Amino acid sequence: MKIEEEHGAGGGIAWRLRWWEAGRPRSRVFADKADADAFRKEVRRRRRVVGLHTLKLLIAALVFAAGVVLLLDVRDREPVAAAFIRVGGATRVETSIEGARFWFAPGPRFVVETRQDADADVMWRSAWCAVAHDAPLLFTPTKASRKPLVDNTLDSWPSHPRRLEVTDPTDCPATDEVHAPPRLSTLHVASASVVSQGVVQGEQGVRHSNVLAPLVVFAAAKTPSDAPDVAVGLTLAAHLARERDVSLVVVPRYLQADRELEEALPRRRHGS
Repeated sequence: MKIEEEHGAGGGIAWRLRWWEAGRPRSRVFADKADADAFRKEVRRRRRVVGLHTLKLLIAALVFAAGVVLLLDVRDREPVAAAFIRVGGATRVETSIEGARFWFAPGPRFVVETRQDADADVMWRSAWCAVAHDAPLLFTPTKASRKPLVDNTLDSWPSHPRRLEVTDPTDCPATDEVHAPPRLSTLHVASASVVSQGVVQGEQGVRHSNVLAPLVVFAAAKTPSDAPDVAVGLTLAAHLARERDVSLVVVPRYLQADRELEEALPRRRHGS
């Protein structure tokens, strides 16, 4: 793109701008060079805009192509094993509250509580006590400022549930029978079956199965036997298993860390 000086027959001076557009040579004459410079800047600006739009279109086309490839890849894969429920909070207190929300109105008859810093044996007993009562498990915070989180959850249920506090690894108020619902199972994989270790005094634990149920609750623990995370998953899965078949599977934070479980899950769909 250049500006050329031209002399007219009457001795006047004009300025011709020449440029290429859409593959064709173009030109325009200006009486003043400043006008020619201004128009040259405008042509350059238009080129940048067109180039930017072209780049956006190219990126969009690449994204679309990638989406088509992923879609075709998904079609070639086996179907998802089951439906999923994901529950979690910033702390174990919030996680237990999120799990309790699955006890819909009018709400549960009982609520089992234990301290958020309780020993693992007490947490396991609390979880199994909650299973026995079909009750949510709530962790009571150690800080008084966080206590309203639990109180507000209890007040939200019209049923006004009775609060059962577990402080001893052999205690379960209001009942002597503690066992898992028969429709609750866990995969017959060592790393996914840690929940059965929570049973005390020879009581009936979660049965093992070679297939996943139509509904799966994954308990993602910091470690395979981390009591708080697995305890909440156990009580939630047991509650859901009152009316349907449910699988409870304990997984690490990153599934790839457990190669055996990662390979077992796709093969153990319900009915396969």
